[in-house]
Amino acid sequence: RTLWDYMRLGEPVASADIIVGLGSFDSAVAVHAAALFQRGLAPWLLFTGGVVQNSPRLPLRWDAPEAYVFRDVALAHGVPSERILVEAQAVNTGENMTLSRALIDGQGLSVSSVLLVTKPYMERRARATAWAQWPEVSVVVTSHATSFEAYCDRFPLEFLLPILVGDLQRIAEYPSHGFQTPEVIPPPVREAWALLVEQGHSGHMVGSSLLPI
Repeated sequence: RTLWDYMRLGEPVASADIIVGLGSFDSAVAVHAAALFQRGLAPWLLFTGGVVQNSPRLPLRWDAPEAYVFRDVALAHGVPSERILVEAQAVNTGENMTLSRALIDGQGLSVSSVLLVTKPYMERRARATAWAQWPEVSVVVTSHATSFEAYCDRFPLEFLLPILVGDLQRIAEYPSHGFQTPEVIPPPVREAWALLVEQGHSGHMVGSSLLPI
């Protein structure tokens, strides 16, 4: 819960030039993005994500690009097809940003503000990635309203814990590679992370096994 609370931002949503939904295993992202579009918060909806949902560790798996799966969800929730853009090549969060920007530029759209939709626990990392990879736009990050307990009802805790651990590690380490802007990580969050790593929830980590001080 400490990691969950830290990685959520809870920013108020605002009107933007485009809504960008980040692909993932959680189709609630697409539902929330469609609802924001239906509220009139942006004239365009873009989904980004390639074929990356093929790990046996995932609770939901599909062979189509995430962006197309999410587009179909949005269509089912009443978003007009002519208002949806699809970027189906990205395989990580950085590419979500850079390839979305390239698609938008290729469409000749003028975009200075983005409403970025992601999973609840990925808000902070998504914002830091956008600030580094798409610095010319104003970004607000949002996710569907849910509690930690409700999310664990949808996805098993043993599945979520390694992802929370891995995402916090990326928040700490990726700025040194230029992937994200730096974030302050309070000591209680680092301590909770270290405890979870000690307990073996490290399957989603990359590279170093320790957070940089």
